[in-house]
Amino acid sequence: MILKTKQSTLKGEILIPASKSHTIRAIAIATMAGGESLLFNPLLSDDALSCVEAAKNFGADITFDSGHYRIKGTGGKIIPKNHLINVGNSGTTLRIFTALASLCDEKISFDGDHSIRTRPMEPLLSALSTLGVSTESTGGKCPLSVHGPMKGGKTTIHAVSSQFLTALLIACPLAEEDTEIVVEVLNEKPYVDLTLDWLKKQQIQYEQKGYEWFKIKGKQHYTPFQCQIPSDFSTATFALLAAAITGSEILIKGLDFSDSQGDKAVF
Repeated sequence: MILKTKQSTLKGEILIPASKSHTIRAIAIATMAGGESLLFNPLLSDDALSCVEAAKNFGADITFDSGHYRIKGTGGKIIPKNHLINVGNSGTTLRIFTALASLCDEKISFDGDHSIRTRPMEPLLSALSTLGVSTESTGGKCPLSVHGPMKGGKTTIHAVSSQFLTALLIACPLAEEDTEIVVEVLNEKPYVDLTLDWLKKQQIQYEQKGYEWFKIKGKQHYTPFQCQIPSDFSTATFALLAAAITGSEILIKGLDFSDSQGDKAVF
């Protein structure tokens, strides 16, 4: 078979799919909130669906209708429906929900596909252990388990993946006591900014000194919310480059240039 192409142009408008990073953070926070949250325009991907299943296992009631998720949260009280949670291929879900599971006074285990079993978890597990959580793992990777509740205190995180710090920032407001986090190494700062934006929207009390030190007040809570999940800047770059290469004019919809996504720098 021979395929031939000829020079062409683009015309029209495109609505960019939602950000995976925002979608998973929104589901996690709605899961821990008390009451009903509405998430409009969420990303419908395998990773996002793995996050939804993890949230349901925590006790959240989640339905999808007319393009939005309706999530009735747990109010911070995790009642596991299944003590083994399979996160598929979603590393973000694994990291965030491992930290959240550490708030529960029952043992909760996590596993995933072959790729997930190769991803490091030791930095996060070590930090959680310092905060009073019992942890088990397979050489610092999945399968793993955590058994809380998280007490709080002072810990150190080697955030070679920003997801480790994000997981602590989301979980620690619900700990029994205040938490002090010392960050030794941090990659991917824009993803931490994105997480902090969510904490600010939730009026979570915390202090920070750059990206090296955070102090988070304990015994806080998440509140239900309604939000439009922002579109993903990295996905939008494909449309942007296609228009640039072909000399076309198109309308790209759904992007929020006040958002913390690091990939907006491309624009």
